[in-house]
Amino acid sequence: MSIRLSYSSIELYGNCPTKWKFQYVDQIPRKPSPILSFGSSVHGALEDFYKRKTPDAPTLDELLSLRCGPDAPSG
Repeated sequence: MSIRLSYSSIELYGNCPTKWKFQYVDQIPRKPSPILSFGSSVHGALEDFYKRKTPDAPTLDELLSLRCGPDAPSG
């Protein structure tokens, strides 16, 4: 059995060894705190936002033809 040690794991064991056993040995799922739930929601929203397909940027030739072509605005 491999147990990862972290500050929160050690602190939990110091506060309540039974809670530590439930979480790290028995791995009983627990309800996330509102703060963790909010953070997960924000991360999920940002991940979805940045996964969206965006249109390809125009090439330099396309931009120049818009500014310097026959239909380009004067001035």
